Amino acid sequence: MNTSSNRRWDLDEIDKMIFDDGLRIKAVHFHKDMDLMVILLTNKKVIKQNISEFRLLSNAPEKQLYNYEISRTGIHWPELDEDLSLRGFIKQEMLRSIQIESKTV
Repeated sequence: MNTSSNRRWDLDEIDKMIFDDGLRIKAVHFHKDMDLMVILLTNKKVIKQNISEFRLLSNAPEKQLYNYEISRTGIHWPELDEDLSLRGFIKQEMLRSIQIESKTV
């Protein structure tokens, strides 16, 4: 099986979810003491990320973390000049679930 063509299909599916199906970020919550960013999606799914994975976010005070703007395609922090995409969050989540599945086989 050609994995590069599978990745392309996965990315096309991500774009379909965002642009055709209207998947959006509903809210973002931070727990710096737990190194946790929780992203709530409009389809009632939750994506968890480590804040430390994003240098500008990990160095920011909590007040700046909560000063974000949600757009159609991601999150923007004007004070930090940081942008993270919904597509990137979904892609990381898909890769994480593939890794978990491969460990259980």
